[in-house]
Amino acid sequence: MFQVIDLPSSHEFWAEKTGHIFLTWTIFNPHGPTVCCAGWYDEEDPTEKTLFVRWLHFLAGRAVSIGPIDSESPEFGSTLEARVRGAFASKDLEMLPSIPSRVTHTFGEEIQKVVPTLMTSAPAMKEGHWGRELYYLRKYGSDLLGRAGEETAETVRELKKKAEAGENVDPRYVQFLELKHAEIPSFAEAQPVEYEPISFGSEPVREWWETISESAFLQETALPLAQAWVGSIHQAEEGGSSEPVITSFETLRDFFAGFGHPLWGEGWSTEEVGKTIGI
Repeated sequence: MFQVIDLPSSHEFWAEKTGHIFLTWTIFNPHGPTVCCAGWYDEEDPTEKTLFVRWLHFLAGRAVSIGPIDSESPEFGSTLEARVRGAFASKDLEMLPSIPSRVTHTFGEEIQKVVPTLMTSAPAMKEGHWGRELYYLRKYGSDLLGRAGEETAETVRELKKKAEAGENVDPRYVQFLELKHAEIPSFAEAQPVEYEPISFGSEPVREWWETISESAFLQETALPLAQAWVGSIHQAEEGGSSEPVITSFETLRDFFAGFGHPLWGEGWSTEEVGKTIGI
């Protein structure tokens, strides 16, 4: 077992740390992508590390420690695996709110086989709608922005149903989503879909993992992730959001690069990514 301790989420705190991120997972959703990670940072004793989990969204963030670990211990690998598996399995921690859209790691060929088993210990994976996930994965593959368009159309339909049922739904938010995505074909042309009744199991997990772990998939989804981050910030600022942006694209980029797990090169910036989406 391990003790979960909240850590500062400020970028100043993390900029002073050194360490390594060994696993990342990204959730695309209508509210903007959330990029999450697990890794360790160094302590004064060179053999002592602190394992951590961090969630980053352009409007929010959270970080926790999941305990110390001795990097020179013969049990280092097994301890790390057990600790991370336990963190994924924790309902209180909720490391994984839904099935990830993108996963990266720094494990070798043999150890990487354990990654999907770590993640599938999460309640959200066991309880996830695998028929829905495989529908989107088969239809869109690495086209994460196209997928996001249709998923947002699904969200809009659900919000309207809730409003009709008398639930408290902000109509301005629904209108904002419709205006924001009106010119995206996958949003404008989306129709209700009856998903296959696929339950959690080895076969759907295998198909999901084999698709998202391909090097071509990871290369092709790097730009859409950057575009979604930069675009979400632009839309929030243009829409007069009352919440301040706390994580710029450059801050996100530099954090992962600083922990030895670069998601983009140094040449990627808000300005350059913005040009690819016309802002």
